[in-house]
Amino acid sequence: FFRQLSLPFFSSLVSGCCCCCCSPSSGFTFPVPGFILTAVVPPMRQRREVLGGNGMVQAEEMLDSAPDLAAARFTVLRARLAQQGYLLLRGLLGRSGVAAARREILVSAEAIRKMEGMVSLLKHQEVARLAPVRAVLEDNVLFTLLGALAAEHAERRDTGWATLSYKWLRAVPWGGFTGLHTDQVNFGSTADSLLTLWIPFGDIPREQGTLLVSTRYHRAPEFGLIRDTYGRTSVGMDGMESGWFSSDARDLEKVGDCGWVCSDMAMGDVVVLRASTMHMSTTNTTPELRLSCDTRWHALGQRLGPQFGLSLKRGVSPRRKRRAGSALGEVSQPPPHRKARRSPGEQ
Repeated sequence: FFRQLSLPFFSSLVSGCCCCCCSPSSGFTFPVPGFILTAVVPPMRQRREVLGGNGMVQAEEMLDSAPDLAAARFTVLRARLAQQGYLLLRGLLGRSGVAAARREILVSAEAIRKMEGMVSLLKHQEVARLAPVRAVLEDNVLFTLLGALAAEHAERRDTGWATLSYKWLRAVPWGGFTGLHTDQVNFGSTADSLLTLWIPFGDIPREQGTLLVSTRYHRAPEFGLIRDTYGRTSVGMDGMESGWFSSDARDLEKVGDCGWVCSDMAMGDVVVLRASTMHMSTTNTTPELRLSCDTRWHALGQRLGPQFGLSLKRGVSPRRKRRAGSALGEVSQPPPHRKARRSPGEQ
């Protein structure tokens, strides 16, 4: 008789096999007397060297979670965000809208460069408030996404989401990067209620400066001491180098396996990050500006500390909609503006 067995680990025993029955993507069939053993080889994500600040590290491709979002597998998405610390959602935003916003940003950046000799978009919030840019950063689909991911508030019908009116819009030149950090240290004790959405304004390869994310820092025991020391510090809202753990990705590798992931990004992609996720950007080694923006989001039902002296844009929960895929969050008028205690600075 013949028996077919699925052995995920079997490929390690015969990894040197070069016979015609082997298939790197779907596994292989290995005949033995009385049995047909089918070893299922899971697809391996490619590892590539990337420049994380001042140091080269190996990083796997990010996993695209857009298929799970399209299938409304919100439990899977919540679990993945908790486990891996990030979600990559390819094509979540309309490419044409992002392209229109990119054109506006480039025009403004050139005007700023001529006046000031350098481009620091963080100091020019009027650029982030341009209609095409704001339409991307506060797109209704983002409110819908956040409502769907709100596991701890899933049973509350009044759950909505707010995004800080301040936008961390960046134009990073050659040689520039954001150092290794967690958002937790920039936002203090209320950071657990926050999520960051990273949005590229352009097709950005690794060499131009995309996200480099550690999938193990927030949960692996070997990083516990760092979480209990650096992770509990508070450096305010400026986002300056005072909040960086290091400018070299290799420094975190001295402690343990970081589980680095990194991918080229395209217009329309969005990356969701937990506040406790250790991440940085790869170094821009191209002559082109890297345009991207971080937006911060929190649940309306959670109180923010006094350090959030910024006006908010409020969103209505998509929980009332029957289908999350077609639900639209609604943006209402912002509350009265309150002066920030400290102006956020460049990263």
